Amino acid sequence: MLRSLGLEAVNQLPPVMDALDTQISGISGSLRRLIGDSQFSSERVRSLVEDSVIPYTSNQKGVGVLRVDRRFRAHGPEDLVGEYHKRPMVESAFSFLKTQFGLTVNKVRGLANVSVYALPSILCLVMTREAAENMGRPKKGR
Repeated sequence: MLRSLGLEAVNQLPPVMDALDTQISGISGSLRRLIGDSQFSSERVRSLVEDSVIPYTSNQKGVGVLRVDRRFRAHGPEDLVGEYHKRPMVESAFSFLKTQFGLTVNKVRGLANVSVYALPSILCLVMTREAAENMGRPKKGR
């Protein structure tokens, strides 16, 4: 969903994260980690969550940070690289949602309405896959 927002994704991410945080805090949970690609590489996005796994772009300076080369290989601290490799799992979840739940064509307009339309499906799917990953059985999430 966020990836399809294109260049507006960095501007739209804070309201989406606030809405998600409100939903999760309603069930006594909290956002622990944000994993994204380099299009979200900004201090504004990194400050939304305590633990963010977002690679720095080549024009951003940093020592011991996560970077991704032209062949999409991750380099940097091993713990960040391991977490960054979970990103394709989320991308496949979005692909599944688009094809199976008709999220490619929304019948509503506005970020708030799209969030209400799509958030339950996304949350169920992502939480199922995260649970399977945490149990050490990622194939069960598929």
